[in-house]
Amino acid sequence: MATHWQFGSRHRDYLYSEARAAAELAGRGKYPICPHCDLPVTPGQAWDEVHVAVPRCFGGKSKTVGHRRCNQLDNNQVVTPLAAKAREVRKRHLGIK
Repeated sequence: MATHWQFGSRHRDYLYSEARAAAELAGRGKYPICPHCDLPVTPGQAWDEVHVAVPRCFGGKSKTVGHRRCNQLDNNQVVTPLAAKAREVRKRHLGIK
């Protein structure tokens, strides 16, 4: 018999349950808290795996659950320009034009 995952895969289910448990232990309620907007992420909302503190492009490993829209805004306004700048600085130091 096939297993039915609530959020599409075992990885997403485990990530959501870990974030939910962390929120409960911190006394923030029974749903995970989005690190960008500080609001709860309910099961009916669209959510993504969010890298906390250090973006994935720089080797970040700490993950949690966040709203999809908040994560997209953060990626477009902060992470993508920062990664592009780091790539350009690296090219300049290597003498690549």
